[in-house]
Amino acid sequence: MLVQPIRLTEGRSLASGAAKVALLGSGTVGAAVLNRLSEWRGTPFGDRLNLVFAANTRLSLFDPEGLNPQDCAEALSNAPRGERRTSLADLLAALGSSGTRILIDATADGEVAANHPALLDAGVHVATACKLAASPCCSAPTVSPAACFKRSPKLVPPGAAPEAPGGATMRPALA
Repeated sequence: MLVQPIRLTEGRSLASGAAKVALLGSGTVGAAVLNRLSEWRGTPFGDRLNLVFAANTRLSLFDPEGLNPQDCAEALSNAPRGERRTSLADLLAALGSSGTRILIDATADGEVAANHPALLDAGVHVATACKLAASPCCSAPTVSPAACFKRSPKLVPPGAAPEAPGGATMRPALA
């Protein structure tokens, strides 16, 4: 589902502090996210984002004060092969329980996508590039589209086109 983006102005803050960001995945999309976060460092927008957690199936990096995205990209890509999964509890602990919290899921992993509803319930914003389903939280057999919409009103249930702030209309994309 595609929506019209809403631009944040520099004078508007996301919360009383920088948003805590967690990234799962270090492939093409994850590397691009780390590169973008690195480019934004020291800018007004970048100052509102704090990468506190980054992981792939080989390594997890955590620093509540913030991670350097360039260092993360190198460490994650050079980590020895292995099979390690980040648990939902570890992810929620890294993001904390207050403030603006964002998970960027750059994996192609159904088990990770299955955690999206619990993250939304915990108040974590979820952005995903996962192509396994158009909307993992809405396609999970135990979660209805209405429940997904209730968790995050910015998600548009199938067939709906509610108005966004500023009068922009969000429309479902054609499948």
